[in-house]
Amino acid sequence: MVGYSADDYLRFSADKETIYYSEPVYACEDAYVLPTNDNSEQWGVRSDGHWTYVNCLMYSFPPQGWKIHITSTIYDAQNVLYDVAEYLFVKSISFKYLSSRTCFIQANGKYADRLESGKFITIYPSSEHIFIQLLKDLKTIVCKYDDGPYILTDKQWQNSNVFFRYGALKPRFSNEKNVPVIVTPQGDLIPDKELPLYSLPSFVDEPIYVKENNYFIEYSNGKLTDYQIDSAVHFSNNGGVYLASRNGKKYILKEGRKNVGVSDRSCLDAFHRIKHEYQILRSLSPLSDVVNAVDCFDVWNHAFLVEDFFEGRDLQQYIAMEFPFDGSSARTDCSDSYWRGCKEIATKLESAIAKMHGIGFAVGDLSLSNVLINDSLEIKLIDFEAAKKLSQDFQVDIATPGFTNDAVCNYEQQDWYAFAVIVHRLFVPICPLYYLAPSLLFCQDYMVQKHFGNEAVSFLRSVRSRMLGLTPLLSHGPFIDKALQACDKLLDPENIETFMRLLYKGIDNARFFAHFRISGLT
Repeated sequence: MVGYSADDYLRFSADKETIYYSEPVYACEDAYVLPTNDNSEQWGVRSDGHWTYVNCLMYSFPPQGWKIHITSTIYDAQNVLYDVAEYLFVKSISFKYLSSRTCFIQANGKYADRLESGKFITIYPSSEHIFIQLLKDLKTIVCKYDDGPYILTDKQWQNSNVFFRYGALKPRFSNEKNVPVIVTPQGDLIPDKELPLYSLPSFVDEPIYVKENNYFIEYSNGKLTDYQIDSAVHFSNNGGVYLASRNGKKYILKEGRKNVGVSDRSCLDAFHRIKHEYQILRSLSPLSDVVNAVDCFDVWNHAFLVEDFFEGRDLQQYIAMEFPFDGSSARTDCSDSYWRGCKEIATKLESAIAKMHGIGFAVGDLSLSNVLINDSLEIKLIDFEAAKKLSQDFQVDIATPGFTNDAVCNYEQQDWYAFAVIVHRLFVPICPLYYLAPSLLFCQDYMVQKHFGNEAVSFLRSVRSRMLGLTPLLSHGPFIDKALQACDKLLDPENIETFMRLLYKGIDNARFFAHFRISGLT
């Protein structure tokens, strides 16, 4: 049985011709195309939507051994696949590849799995001798193409787009834990460790030819040696975010890797977004509410942005730690202190955004995680990868789900919509589903009033009123044609029977509708 992700289910549900969660049709407009194969009857081709598997039916390969990965830029991917597949067809070597341009972007995106990123084509040699020959031949085939992403789990072959590692070639899992395993010479099952670094099982050694003939580019750490890395703050496929120090002062170092963290629209990678962010921050340096950029430099395939350190926490952490979840009725001192703090934060954030817009820039991807506050409730805006000039043509390149709206038309509106969501989330710390069902605002405003009092809900409504003049606050969701209706009553012991009856009716209607869709009667 194929396991599907949340993204898969959203994609399936967008298909108006089938019921939700039906088996998907994998053909897509941006699918990569294989070359013509004169012996196609000797090959089995199947896809799970993300990978396309091309298996030679004449020859098998072992359950574990050396495997080869081919990396590529998004621009070269189709040509690389064509050239490599043409060679593998002649040599009767099984392989798999990312099925489409969309899958390529997903596999190399900012929050893609670092262990899988960069692996465009995976090749399964049937022996060590064939493995060595493939290294030689494949390097010759792909040497004319630009460098693709560096694959963290593998070793690079002669500075090319060819990488390799030892591991499982066929799925095998331990009985106790659902983790991939390989077998030792003694017959023991051990995890097929995939770390973000190249490593070998204790019983495996690289072939002598590989040891004697591989070589690497020598590079200098340059300015990176000026800083002491004290700890890692965050990791993503883009690269790390590190707390560093120099001459007794703290800094933040943001890393951007080449050809990874690829964005959906512009296909700009993390390396170049770091450089873009540095230029934006230099333009915003007069603003005290924006983090100060100190330097930007390259180390091999990595760009590093150096920022002044701000002692604080982001708004997501602030809500989690400070929201008075236990103050369910009366306005306690804690509740009163919390909402007045939120009012101060919102006022300062609104002023910071207005000042940015005043000098012609927008954050572009404003969310809870890129607004920092300290104990004095001073704010600092960070993370300007997606920042743009207001004069640029509008295009949502990077966005945080829930903080963007398909009805906005420019970067100014985008920032104000995100601001409205942030303020609402400070008072109602749940996903802002009111954009799907506007009548939910009635219930949520009531809860704010009950929790924090009339003054708090008046402030929240005043923010919403101002934002209505700056940005569209409501829009339809991506998979519905009109706004949904929400119950205008609050759940309590007196009306629980009504809620249960309506819930049952909704489930029964959905089941009835699904039955007719399956039967082909609609």
